[in-house]
Amino acid sequence: MKATRYSMQREIVLENVLSRKDHPTAEMIYEDVRETIPNISLGTVYRNLNLLSDEGKILKIDFSGKSIFDSTLKPHAHIKCEKCKNVFDIDVNLDMMNFSEKNGNIILGAEVKFFGICKKCNQKN
Repeated sequence: MKATRYSMQREIVLENVLSRKDHPTAEMIYEDVRETIPNISLGTVYRNLNLLSDEGKILKIDFSGKSIFDSTLKPHAHIKCEKCKNVFDIDVNLDMMNFSEKNGNIILGAEVKFFGICKKCNQKN
């Protein structure tokens, strides 16, 4: 019975991350999931997010000491806006990975992070 409950909680946490277009923190996901499972703890949400990340179903990205989560698994980069503090996906040319593999290296993953001003905040100035 306990394993079934855990699986249900993990599935709801996963569905929440997959349904989002932003890059939520565990706390943001916890607030949403509590609407479906009022007695879920923040610790349970953290454990499930870490498990889902370890399984490769979502990405866990550390930005300035804070973990955010992303459902986009294809290679891409992120930019954090220094004004609104939001994180956005951006497409970058990752040809360097192919170059490294041609030289005998094995690339298992990469994280590309940019810091700047997002388009929306930039247009306000």
